[in-house]
Amino acid sequence: MSNFSRNKEIAASFFLDLLNERRYDRIPEIFTSDCQINDGLTGHQGVETWLRSFHDIFPDCFDTIRAQWAEGDQVVTQIWFEGTHKGKWMGYPETGQHCAWPGIAIHTIRDGKIAAKETIIEQTHVFRQLGWLKPVGGS
Repeated sequence: MSNFSRNKEIAASFFLDLLNERRYDRIPEIFTSDCQINDGLTGHQGVETWLRSFHDIFPDCFDTIRAQWAEGDQVVTQIWFEGTHKGKWMGYPETGQHCAWPGIAIHTIRDGKIAAKETIIEQTHVFRQLGWLKPVGGS
């Protein structure tokens, strides 16, 4: 297996094992102890805190990997997210609304583990589905 293939497999494990399957016990196998993720959280505890919070907000969340690209120590993963909004998120109260959106995650791999994670989602798409933003031309 090439290093690029292995790195893509490691990045995929974030979605498959941690987000979809909630295998928090795998965090030390997947992330470095000094990793940095979204929201300024660091280390294994930061990853678990973020995951548990996200699972509280979207308890039925599921990510589908659509494509992956690897270059050097970075992996870009295109995902499709689905879940039901069941908790306060970004300052907005629970809506109970099922939503789906595209996203991109960028993982930096070091020594066979994720050392950094950055996620970019299409917020306009999400905000419209949750009723936080009116459609263009809508009233």
